[in-house]
Formats: sequence, structure tokens, C-alpha cells
Amino acid sequence: MKKLFRITRLPITPDFIHSLYFSIPGIKKMNNLLLKRIKENSYDLIVLTKAEQVSPRTLREASRRVPTWFFFMDPLAKARSHRAHRLARNAVWSSATRSNVAAYFKKKGANAVFLTQGADTRYFHPDSRSIKKYDVVFAGTLNTYRRTYLETLKKN
Repeated sequence: MKKLFRITRLPITPDFIHSLYFSIPGIKKMNNLLLKRIKENSYDLIVLTKAEQVSPRTLREASRRVPTWFFFMDPLAKARSHRAHRLARNAVWSSATRSNVAAYFKKKGANAVFLTQGADTRYFHPDSRSIKKYDVVFAGTLNTYRRTYLETLKKN
């Protein structure tokens, strides 16, 4: 399975081989469960991010039933290796936090906009009464390269 995953992520791999990834039993089951939930419930909006395990077919079907937004925050090389444009063009709306990725999505037929990350500091700010406990908080999947970054932060 790991070899299939690696092969499907190569930029030179044809789309039909990349699509085999979505037939891996666990991935296929997750996509079927997602569609089942969408069909059984009423949602105002579905936002997908870090959604490389969602098949373009699943997103296309979901978009027929409910407005969808594909939010992509990685660089262009990652967008290409994950074939993120296939998700972007199957969502009702898509956005990227990098202008070149948004342009790439548009070129591939997506309804895409450049939308940088940020927060309104009038509403989202540290509580002046709270005591700072941590300098860095990590939320995500811990892997080798992220562990290296965290260790570097910890040392410095």
C-alpha cells in the first residue's frame, strides 16, 4: 500500500494510476461514508482542507448536494503532486493561500480565489488575564520532517 501511495504522488504518474489510490479499501470506505453522511444530513456548507484522501468523484457528488469549499494552504509543488486542482475544480468554491496556486487552480478550471490566512485581531487576541503557558503549539500529524522542525524550535 505504501508503494502505491508513493507512486500515485509522483508528478509523472498518469491520472488514471493516481485514481487507483482511491480504490484502496480504507480510502474507498472513507469516501463512501462521507457521501452517505452528506446524503443523510442537511449541511449549509462543507469545507475541505488537507483533503488529499477525498476523491474528486466524491467531491463532485457532494457539490451537487451542498455548497463545498476546498481550502488549500500548501505550495504549488504540493498542489501538483497531490493533483489538488482536481478537488478545486470539483468544489463549488476553492481558495489557496498562495497566489500562484490560486492561478494554477483557475487555469485548470476551478472557481478559485487567492485568500491568505489571517485573523481579525479585534476579536481574536490573547486574553490579558491569562498566563502564557506555551511558546509553540503544534496541531497536526507528527512526521519525521515536522519532528525535526519542532526539535529545532525546542533547542532554540
